[in-house]
Amino acid sequence: MIRRVIIIVILACVALLINAPYSEADNSPGINDRYSRLIVVSKVVEALGKIGDIRAHDVLTEAVRSREFFIRANAAQALGRIGDKESVPLLRNLINDENYLVRVLAVAALFELGQEDTKGPLLGFLRDNDPAVRAAAAEEIGRLVFEIEDNAGGWKEKFLSILNDMLPLEEDPVVRVKLIEQLGGYRFNAAVEHINQSMNDADPDVRRVACWAAGEIGDKSSIPFLLERLGDEDVEVRSKAKISLAEMGERQLIKLFWNDVEEEDPYLRVSSYVALATLKEVDILPILLEAVVNPDNPAFVKADTAWALSILKPYLSDLIQEALLSSKNKHKRLLSDNLRIRYEVNDKELMSVFINALQNKDDPLHEDAPIVFQGFYDEISLPALREALWQDDPDFVAATAYTLGELRDKGAFDNLVRVFRRYGI
Repeated sequence: MIRRVIIIVILACVALLINAPYSEADNSPGINDRYSRLIVVSKVVEALGKIGDIRAHDVLTEAVRSREFFIRANAAQALGRIGDKESVPLLRNLINDENYLVRVLAVAALFELGQEDTKGPLLGFLRDNDPAVRAAAAEEIGRLVFEIEDNAGGWKEKFLSILNDMLPLEEDPVVRVKLIEQLGGYRFNAAVEHINQSMNDADPDVRRVACWAAGEIGDKSSIPFLLERLGDEDVEVRSKAKISLAEMGERQLIKLFWNDVEEEDPYLRVSSYVALATLKEVDILPILLEAVVNPDNPAFVKADTAWALSILKPYLSDLIQEALLSSKNKHKRLLSDNLRIRYEVNDKELMSVFINALQNKDDPLHEDAPIVFQGFYDEISLPALREALWQDDPDFVAATAYTLGELRDKGAFDNLVRVFRRYGI
């Protein structure tokens, strides 16, 4: 398992068509491509909603008037997320929008803004004849459960119970996936029985998400079902089962996890990285550091490897603190209190490797750098990510905007607004 990677743990501190001309648009390479512009604006709008800054009002009220349905949908959702009560009339105009996704997200945003009369229509979407509508409604209800304070007499529990009751009756596999995602994400223990049953579903996507949800909930009754899924014909199902079993502390499977580290299939390989990191197997560290900087690995492997490295960090920090506190060094308390773990690979600090890759389009890690930073979840990356919004590749800019939203970077607000204008608004 030994890799020739030097490891040092350092102690140290689609163009948007919204009632606006294209005359001010940037003429940089690729920016005039209509689809690319549309995707960038969509991701910027989404990011502004996640960041939650009320100053996004002007941008989002422009976006909600777009002729492109998914820009309208993302903007409607974002207006709810930033708590923009002034947008209620605009959102009400979208309740009868021609596109189902806009309708669902507008109604959900109104509920988020305290418009109690929209609760009935929101739940009504769950009974729609169109499975796409039911799936969108289930996903949005799950988001509301996460993000809104429950000041309405236990509506969160009621909403989740409704989703749980739907699950065994739902015929469409896409809707079943969305239902399980919400129940697992909220760790709704009452759903364990249905989730366990879903691990035997005919659809592999349902089995996969059920394995994930079982790990999130953490009920020991799921272990036999997860063990059975280790032999599933679908590699992604097996991968999710491994990670969930590790999250439940099933250390007797460590040998299996280590064996899969050598697997050719990237899903099985990276799921072992995460599982072993979850079980605090420090010996996986050299392999993780080699894998995360291997340009031949797919983006999801690099991102999940970065996640595994983040899982290990607190444990390594604890180990070093224990060593310091047990030593006779008179400065041990000061050192322990200011401990911060940093990784190095091939004599370079790992975060610096990816920051440099983010800035250099010729770097083999460049294209995947934004998504990898999601796995690291380290504030040190934020200034470089904000700066990366000014690169000329719209696809790269869209990925960067999405990452800044996922990281909830309030410091990116001004840059995101400028990118919104740059791409045609």
